Amino acid sequence: MVRVGRTGLRSTLGELAGDELVAPTVRAMMTETLAVAAQLGIAVEVSIERRIDGARRVGDHKTSTLQDIEAGRPLEVDCIIGAVVELGDLLGVDVSTTRHVYGLTKMLDRAIRRDAERLAIAV
Repeated sequence: MVRVGRTGLRSTLGELAGDELVAPTVRAMMTETLAVAAQLGIAVEVSIERRIDGARRVGDHKTSTLQDIEAGRPLEVDCIIGAVVELGDLLGVDVSTTRHVYGLTKMLDRAIRRDAERLAIAV
């Protein structure tokens, strides 16, 4: 699953899965990721609904991206989201929602790094 939440939105896994405005974006990204997998001949046995339900049940779990943000570490956006975009482009699969979130997350990462540099200079 893509990690936007308290990652970019500062929300936990359960909040991401349960938010009526964000959940459709998460679902669309998952659908695009499964389409990329299908083009590669990879069968995914767990449905999107089951995964989202599992995320809801996990609740207050902080994704690795959120943990990186809170710790001031660079985000692993290229290998988590960028890989889906790159493969989708290579395979001719529409990954427009994933690309949009990828761009926003890259911008967040740049802002975090810029702010960290400013703080280092100010100290």
